[in-house]
Amino acid sequence: MVLPADRLRLRLPGAAATLLRGPVLPPRPGGARPRCHRHPLRPGQRGGQALPRLSGRHAVRVPAAAGGVVSTATDTGPGREGVLPGGTGVWWFTSAGLLNSLGTGFFLSFALLFFQDVAALPLATVGTGLTAVTLAVLPLMSVLGRLADRVGPRALLIGAALARSAAFAGFLAADGLAAFLALAMLSSLGARAEQIGSPLLAVTLAGTTKAERGRWLALSRTVFNAGVGCGALLGGLLVGWGFGYASLGLMTAVGFLLAALLYLPLDGRPADRTDAAAAGSGTPPEEAGGSPWRDPRFVRVALAGALLFLAAAALESAVPVYLLTVLGLPGWTVGALFALNTALLILGQLPLSRRLERHSPGRVLLAGALIATVSFLLFPVAGALGAGNGTGASVAVLAAAMTGWTVSEMIVFQTVAVVLTSIPTERQRGAYLAANQIPVGVATALAPLFVTSMLAVRPAALFWVLGALALTAGFLARKESPTP
Repeated sequence: MVLPADRLRLRLPGAAATLLRGPVLPPRPGGARPRCHRHPLRPGQRGGQALPRLSGRHAVRVPAAAGGVVSTATDTGPGREGVLPGGTGVWWFTSAGLLNSLGTGFFLSFALLFFQDVAALPLATVGTGLTAVTLAVLPLMSVLGRLADRVGPRALLIGAALARSAAFAGFLAADGLAAFLALAMLSSLGARAEQIGSPLLAVTLAGTTKAERGRWLALSRTVFNAGVGCGALLGGLLVGWGFGYASLGLMTAVGFLLAALLYLPLDGRPADRTDAAAAGSGTPPEEAGGSPWRDPRFVRVALAGALLFLAAAALESAVPVYLLTVLGLPGWTVGALFALNTALLILGQLPLSRRLERHSPGRVLLAGALIATVSFLLFPVAGALGAGNGTGASVAVLAAAMTGWTVSEMIVFQTVAVVLTSIPTERQRGAYLAANQIPVGVATALAPLFVTSMLAVRPAALFWVLGALALTAGFLARKESPTP
């Protein structure tokens, strides 16, 4: 094969031939020996380290096994230039996650009314039963974590979707409190398993690249927020059009079943059960199976994340009550603020996560916590302004507060997810993510009681406490080092 004049084939030891682009110098007159050029490595640079980024190209690495010979291959993998992650599983992952979260949002907005109508139980009994089930499944998180590490995230997500589909189909035929509690337990376990398996599958599909890991996790959060928001909107429309709550339950069951089928093409095999993963992360093999609660870094980040989650759940519960009963604003303001929050989460999560890739997680978490603190303090300011300046001033400040909180939400929860999935070895990630569900579950259970107690005493003080929670979380994680 004759190569063009501007092509030169180079074969590295143990590698395929590579084409080098550029003009080939003509032979020197008289057969003179060409001068030796300086070694391409910079002073102090070793094989395997990144070379400077060239214009229009990604950084390339010097192959360590090739004795320092430079490869000119460029990284042109899919998704590198955009905000979406690369890989062939992106659309399968997005479709399955969207259907899963659609079912969640479809049901969440009407959970109490659904169970009251289908199970024919008093509303107070339904509320108490759901709270008891939420707390009862938390001790089982370690079992789910070990299961995730043993069978892999794909199998866990398929099982979770099938369990939730069976639970909602069972609600339509069940009768009595005992059957309601048993099916609610199955549904709650499926929901917790999905929250463990989804980020775990995202990290598995991302491979070992830190930037790709962050983009896959951001995609997971974006899909979840989009699905929950669209599911709640669709559920409201169907109820308004006269569909019964039994129809909602049946559609939810079918949606979870389809989500289980869409996970099948994805590669979510369990990690290799050897000591290689522990050795690669610097964790001694004998410590690789230790409890996440013995890891101070995990405890610190998990506690910070739980405080932020408590603040988020409390704000979601408090905004409708505060706006309508305390400030006396029109009903449309609640829907407008939540629509603003959902739109920003869907449109901004992926681009913002890409911008955060180069920054230290501790500084990012502290910055996000400071933004959240300022945003929380704007809510009582809106109440003070509304007393003398009318609805317009209050709504403007509330919109600024919700925008600031949404930016903070995108920053802190994305960073917490990236850090929590990078702390453990590959074969421990399921156990760590499952352990993180315990403080998150406690925060979920405490949020309604916390909000109602604070609003009954002094409504404005609620937002001061939420600001203090966010600030405490930021300082807990401020020294978090960059992830590997």
